[in-house]
Amino acid sequence: LTLDLSTWTGNTTINNIKVWVRGTTNNDWSGTYDIGAGYFSSNEPTTMLWDFEDGTTGGWIPESNVESVEAVTTFANRPRAPEEGDYALEASSATVPADTPRVISVTPDNPLDLTDAEHLVMSVNSYGAAGLGISDYEAIVRVWSGDQMIEGQASDYQPNRWNLLSADVSDWEHRSSITKIEVSFRGLGSSDDWGGRFQIDKIGWL
Repeated sequence: LTLDLSTWTGNTTINNIKVWVRGTTNNDWSGTYDIGAGYFSSNEPTTMLWDFEDGTTGGWIPESNVESVEAVTTFANRPRAPEEGDYALEASSATVPADTPRVISVTPDNPLDLTDAEHLVMSVNSYGAAGLGISDYEAIVRVWSGDQMIEGQASDYQPNRWNLLSADVSDWEHRSSITKIEVSFRGLGSSDDWGGRFQIDKIGWL
């Protein structure tokens, strides 16, 4: 669901956003609907790198404390659908302490040139863990150029919705040769075992 605000004179003073959903009949209905993360256009990737719309993992692999990754059309946590399109990538965690990072990564066949990029961006979502005493959740993206690394963290992360995860590469001198990208996820404040899953979608740069 998108709305082009580029030519609207009120686009600098937005103070309210509403979403309506209705059916096509007059029958009574008490259903619910889910809304994922909302972005203004400056957060949308201008160049898409991975969107998983071919139904494959796109080269992403499981690393520490992740048993498998796969392209999926739905998942158990809300909003139960990709951020956009038909597929997202889901990582299935091993059952390890909640505060232990779960890591997935991709190594491009050829290094990525992000010379024209300001940020590497993606959407990230996950299970919640009610009852485990988790105080917060942490999602981090790490961008590698050989042995040089820069990272970014999702702010105000909430499970069961799509969140923006980005790394600012605008002033990074190594951004012309990206050799690996990692995503790390964990719950903070609890060492109880947890096998939660997380998803990523729409990886690109702007």
